[in-house]
Amino acid sequence: MIKKYLIIIIIILLSLFLFTGCIEFGADIKDSDIKKPKTLTMTAQEHNNDILLDMDLSDGYSLLYNSLNDKDTLIIIDTIDEIIFDSNYNTTKIIFSWDTEEGADYLELFFEGNILDSYKIGNEVEITVRIKYVTFTYENFDFKMEIYEEQWVNEEYFKSNVGSGGNGFKPLPPNCIRLL
Repeated sequence: MIKKYLIIIIIILLSLFLFTGCIEFGADIKDSDIKKPKTLTMTAQEHNNDILLDMDLSDGYSLLYNSLNDKDTLIIIDTIDEIIFDSNYNTTKIIFSWDTEEGADYLELFFEGNILDSYKIGNEVEITVRIKYVTFTYENFDFKMEIYEEQWVNEEYFKSNVGSGGNGFKPLPPNCIRLL
């Protein structure tokens, strides 16, 4: 008889816990709890202003965005100020520039191949890239960077292509850019 009452009391207590929220089996995860990738559109100047650069070489190097995170999509819309094809590397450099209080500033992006037939100075273009967070150690420095996924190969590629004219990243594929 005591067992019967004990089982009933346990069932009542479990029911109370379940229905009053004291125990949550399979608690629902709210959409707001999960960071969903977002898409942001910026000019080249806004892009550069959004970068949080920390070059405290005593502990490492970080290049992160204020408004962007891993897996976010960045769309840069701006007008080409310079465009140069380098046959030695089979890349086209596109430069966006603007005036600042300190003088002038710029953003340069490299694309695979010769795209001079498709793009000219004065063209308004849209460049779409996806942000990728990478971290690694190189020459005793810890690197933490949010870079363009389309330019990242791997850590070994970066290490073998940084310095002596290279920045460690492959050029962007031409499908990242289009005329507006």
